[in-house]
Amino acid sequence: MSVAPSSGPLPALAVCGSGLDGAASFTAAVATGATVVAAAPPVGARGDLAVLAADALRRAGVPMRSLRSVRVDRGPGSYIGLRVAVTFARFVAAFADAQLLALDSLAAAAAAALAAEPQLAARRLCPVLDGRQDRVQIASYRGTATRLLTERAPLLCADAALAPLLHRDDVVLAAPALHARLAPAVLAAGALLRPLPRVTAATLFAPELAAEPTAPAALEPCYLTGSYV
Repeated sequence: MSVAPSSGPLPALAVCGSGLDGAASFTAAVATGATVVAAAPPVGARGDLAVLAADALRRAGVPMRSLRSVRVDRGPGSYIGLRVAVTFARFVAAFADAQLLALDSLAAAAAAALAAEPQLAARRLCPVLDGRQDRVQIASYRGTATRLLTERAPLLCADAALAPLLHRDDVVLAAPALHARLAPAVLAAGALLRPLPRVTAATLFAPELAAEPTAPAALEPCYLTGSYV
């Protein structure tokens, strides 16, 4: 896979466990320049993150101690998946003395949507996750020529409060299982509803994503619901 990795020292390892689309699987990827080597488990399997990372590093020809940065999506998303991915990223960054970079999972979903449908760049993108108990997790992003800008950071709101957060012509990205539940608010706002794209470790190298340098001991997953999804 060829991409233009976002800023950050190379070679770099990315790990992902957010499971935004319900896949609930771990993925890993290694960037050495313009090339990204990705590793994912078989369809339907969660996979072993350590094994996936080792496979990607081996195929990229990068020893773990040679890594200069490690990036991870910190959430929101799957409680278990994020806890494992963040803990693993913290360990590898400390072991390799590499820079640890944290990324917003919902921003990564917006970047994946733009990669699949570049024409959406003219619209505001609003990824939505199930927040349980008649609540949703939502954020809003708008793309520029080079960056994805956060207009509203991820927050938790009641279903009844969703419509006022949306603008006409927004693109709401949500898992198909949520579409019937979200449709009234989306239609009331004059927005559009699209499937939430899959986010993988390779997505975290999208050049428009902002990666935040974080001390390993300080990085924690972002849980908006506090639930064990």
